[in-house]
Amino acid sequence: MQMSFTTHWNAPAAATASHSVPTTPKQSTTASRPGGRIRIVPKGLAKLAKEIPLVTLTNSMVAQIPANVARLGAPFHAVLTAEEAGAYKPHFKAFEYMFDMLGCGPEDITHVSSSFRHDLMSAYDLGIKSKVWVNRGHEPANPFYEYTEIRDATQLPGVFGL
Repeated sequence: MQMSFTTHWNAPAAATASHSVPTTPKQSTTASRPGGRIRIVPKGLAKLAKEIPLVTLTNSMVAQIPANVARLGAPFHAVLTAEEAGAYKPHFKAFEYMFDMLGCGPEDITHVSSSFRHDLMSAYDLGIKSKVWVNRGHEPANPFYEYTEIRDATQLPGVFGL
C-alpha cells in the first residue's frame, strides 16, 4: 500500500485526533502543498519514512520542489509535481498521475493533507479510503470526508502504530 502525504504552507496548528486509519506494512506516504512555508516537524516524517515510503504530490513546479522537500528532513520515495502531472490539485488528473507513477490505485494509499479543498475532497471522491487530515486551524472540520484528524506531523507515526 502507498501513503499519500500532502503538506500545506502557512497554516497555524490546532485540533485533536478522531478516527483510526488501518494500514499494512507495505503502505507508503505522499505529500503535496498549495504554497507558503511548511510547518511540518521533520522528526515525525523521518520516523515514518523508516517504515512507510513517503511520496509527495505537490502543486509546486519542478524547479521549486527540491529545496522544499529537503527541508522536510525525510527521504521521499517519489516527488511528483503539478507541472509533471499537467494539472493542479484538486483536479483528479494530478491524483491519477500519482497513481500511474506509483503503479497503484486509491485503495493502496493513505493520503495526508491539511486542505479539504486541494486534497481531501478529491481524495474522497476518487475512493481513497485511508485519509489523514492535519488540522492546522485554517479550515473547519468536516467528518463527512472520513479521515483521521491530527494536529501536526509529529502525530503521524502514532496513526500507523509506530
